[in-house]
Amino acid sequence: MSETTPSQTPPPAIPTPTPQPSTERVAQNGLVGLFDILGYQVFLDANPAETAAENAAQKVLDTLVRLDEEMPQKMLKVFGMPLEEPFAKIVSEIKWLVFSDTVLLTLDLSQVTKRKLAGAYWSVFLMQCASLWRSMFEFGLPLRGAITKGPYLVDKTCFAGKPIVEAYQLASDLNCAGVVIAGSVIELFKPFSPNLLYFDYLFPSKARGFVEKAALNVTLPLQENQEKWAGDIRQLVHESFRAHNKGVGPGVLEKIDNTERLLRFLKNEMAGWLPSPPNVKT
Repeated sequence: MSETTPSQTPPPAIPTPTPQPSTERVAQNGLVGLFDILGYQVFLDANPAETAAENAAQKVLDTLVRLDEEMPQKMLKVFGMPLEEPFAKIVSEIKWLVFSDTVLLTLDLSQVTKRKLAGAYWSVFLMQCASLWRSMFEFGLPLRGAITKGPYLVDKTCFAGKPIVEAYQLASDLNCAGVVIAGSVIELFKPFSPNLLYFDYLFPSKARGFVEKAALNVTLPLQENQEKWAGDIRQLVHESFRAHNKGVGPGVLEKIDNTERLLRFLKNEMAGWLPSPPNVKT
């Protein structure tokens, strides 16, 4: 008598795991501009948030939160750039991160392989940084900042990388409102840089006296508020540092003097591009 083997139920199929999106962050490699607002704590103390909506605090906050939306279009307009390739594309690739009193700009160059195109990216990035500085200065929020290059990571409001740290250190050491450009950036892009974008300058350092670095030409763009910038530079600097109810203490006066010297230097360097009108105090 033969025996039959009872059939066995096959084991349930093991479900195939659903592929999860990679959480690995890919480092970018390019230009970094980091800026902080001088006297921001004094501004906050002088303008409590609980006051009326028309208070300076509300105006400043509105300006900061709209920087990434308004500044790129303003830069294209005031520099007279066409709203088409390649300028508009380059401007749109500049990433903005604004938090508290700090503005971080980055521009990834890892996919830019042609040297001539890399020069265009560099020039547009510097012009955007100059436009940001000048707009904030005229609004009464003077910036100090630095421009560096190298690999970095930015994810939402978090960031890391040597060029960001370097930019923070360079900017924090400035005893004036202005923008320093790291030597490594100048060496890489020097063959492509129009000479009016930066000039060598002895920057006042908090720890080292005076240090020669490349100074971003923050008096650009030329055609914006020409009459105002061709006039009394010292008055212009005082208005920016005192705006929005900010007080001026002994340390601030030194920054005002140093900023005035920087702007006078840049103005003199630009004399051939933007001559002062007659009978105007300079």
